[in-house]
Amino acid sequence: MVFVDDWNLVRDDSRRVLGRMYREGSLVGPETATGRSQAPGSRAVDGTLADVLSGRHPGRIEKNQIVLSNPFGMGILDVAVAARVVDRALAMGLGRKLPI
Repeated sequence: MVFVDDWNLVRDDSRRVLGRMYREGSLVGPETATGRSQAPGSRAVDGTLADVLSGRHPGRIEKNQIVLSNPFGMGILDVAVAARVVDRALAMGLGRKLPI
Protein backbone atom coordinates (compact mmCIF):
# COMPACT_ATOMS: atom_id res chain seq x y z
CA MET A 1 0.00 0.00 0.00
CA VAL A 2 1.19 3.52 -0.71
CA PHE A 3 0.17 6.49 1.43
CA VAL A 4 1.40 10.08 1.27
CA ASP A 5 1.10 13.00 3.61
CA ASP A 6 -0.23 15.40 0.96
CA TRP A 7 -0.75 14.18 -2.60
CA ASN A 8 -0.56 17.66 -4.18
CA LEU A 9 2.82 18.31 -2.56
CA VAL A 10 4.15 14.89 -3.53
CA ARG A 11 2.91 15.22 -7.11
CA ASP A 12 4.45 18.66 -7.63
CA ASP A 13 7.82 18.19 -5.86
CA SER A 14 10.64 17.01 -8.14
CA ARG A 15 12.77 16.03 -5.12
CA ARG A 16 10.36 13.34 -3.98
CA VAL A 17 10.75 9.84 -5.37
CA LEU A 18 6.99 9.43 -5.62
CA GLY A 19 6.70 12.78 -7.42
CA ARG A 20 9.26 11.62 -9.97
CA MET A 21 7.37 8.33 -10.35
CA TYR A 22 4.20 10.34 -11.02
CA ARG A 23 5.88 12.38 -13.76
CA GLU A 24 7.30 9.17 -15.30
CA GLY A 25 3.81 7.64 -15.34
CA SER A 26 4.55 4.73 -13.01
CA LEU A 27 2.48 6.23 -10.17
CA VAL A 28 -0.91 7.91 -10.28
CA GLY A 29 -2.80 9.86 -7.66
CA PRO A 30 -5.22 8.46 -5.09
CA GLU A 31 -8.20 9.64 -7.15
CA THR A 32 -7.34 6.89 -9.67
CA ALA A 33 -7.94 4.25 -7.01
CA THR A 34 -11.53 5.46 -6.87
CA GLY A 35 -12.31 4.88 -10.51
CA ARG A 36 -10.27 7.02 -12.89
CA SER A 37 -8.29 5.17 -15.52
CA GLN A 38 -4.58 4.60 -15.23
CA ALA A 39 -1.87 3.47 -17.61
CA PRO A 40 -0.97 -0.24 -17.71
CA GLY A 41 1.81 -1.01 -15.25
CA SER A 42 1.25 2.10 -13.14
CA ARG A 43 0.46 2.02 -9.43
CA ALA A 44 -2.14 4.21 -7.73
CA VAL A 45 -1.53 5.90 -4.39
CA ASP A 46 -3.98 4.29 -1.96
CA GLY A 47 -4.59 7.43 0.05
CA THR A 48 -3.16 9.94 2.46
CA LEU A 49 -2.05 9.64 6.04
CA ALA A 50 -5.08 11.77 6.94
CA ASP A 51 -7.34 9.17 5.29
CA VAL A 52 -5.94 6.46 7.55
CA LEU A 53 -5.91 8.53 10.75
CA SER A 54 -9.48 9.75 10.20
CA GLY A 55 -10.79 6.26 9.38
CA ARG A 56 -11.65 7.06 5.73
CA HIS A 57 -9.19 4.32 4.70
CA PRO A 58 -8.50 1.23 6.80
CA GLY A 59 -4.78 1.23 6.03
CA ARG A 60 -3.26 -2.21 6.30
CA ILE A 61 -5.98 -4.88 6.27
CA GLU A 62 -3.88 -8.03 6.44
CA LYS A 63 -0.76 -8.64 8.54
CA ASN A 64 1.37 -9.45 5.50
CA GLN A 65 0.63 -6.14 3.75
CA ILE A 66 3.39 -3.57 3.65
CA VAL A 67 2.53 0.10 4.01
CA LEU A 68 4.83 2.68 2.44
CA SER A 69 4.37 6.13 3.86
CA ASN A 70 6.09 9.10 2.24
CA PRO A 71 5.91 11.85 4.88
CA PHE A 72 8.12 14.64 3.55
CA GLY A 73 7.18 17.68 5.54
CA MET A 74 8.11 19.71 8.52
CA GLY A 75 9.79 17.59 11.18
CA ILE A 76 7.50 18.84 13.94
CA LEU A 77 4.46 17.64 12.02
CA ASP A 78 6.03 14.22 11.61
CA VAL A 79 6.65 14.05 15.36
CA ALA A 80 3.05 15.07 16.09
CA VAL A 81 1.65 12.47 13.69
CA ALA A 82 3.97 9.80 15.12
CA ALA A 83 2.76 10.57 18.64
CA ARG A 84 -0.87 10.15 17.54
CA VAL A 85 -0.05 6.90 15.76
CA VAL A 86 1.68 5.52 18.87
CA ASP A 87 -1.20 6.58 21.13
CA ARG A 88 -3.77 4.99 18.83
CA ALA A 89 -1.77 1.79 18.43
CA LEU A 90 -1.32 1.44 22.19
CA ALA A 91 -5.02 2.08 22.77
CA MET A 92 -5.81 -0.69 20.28
CA GLY A 93 -3.27 -3.08 21.83
CA LEU A 94 -1.13 -3.05 18.69
CA GLY A 95 2.58 -2.80 18.12
CA ARG A 96 5.43 -3.12 20.55
CA LYS A 97 7.89 -0.82 22.20
CA LEU A 98 11.45 -1.21 20.97
CA PRO A 99 14.40 -0.97 23.34
CA ILE A 100 16.40 2.24 23.20
